[in-house]
Amino acid sequence: MKLAQRIPEHIAESDPSLIQDLLEIPHTNRIQLEISKQALQQIIQNDLTSRQREIILLKYYHSMSNKEIARVLNLDASSVSRTLTRAKARIYKFLHVYLEYLRHAKLES
Repeated sequence: MKLAQRIPEHIAESDPSLIQDLLEIPHTNRIQLEISKQALQQIIQNDLTSRQREIILLKYYHSMSNKEIARVLNLDASSVSRTLTRAKARIYKFLHVYLEYLRHAKLES
């Protein structure tokens, strides 16, 4: 994927705790953190629906509450909550697969 299609780095850097808070994965060093951050960006960009992506970005990168997001997107707060729950579940699923692949590849090398 081209760099221009990724989430801009300055947005990802605006809340570096997002990865830890959202994924709750311990990192042993900076390389693992960078790999996880890139994987998270790829998942958000490629594997979420446009609505899920929009809500995740507003929630975690712009620190908006569910009520604020609902107001901005003209949705019910319950719709925002459901969409956020589904988006996080999807992120967990894809990141788990990715991390298992890395662990498996590391064991074989």
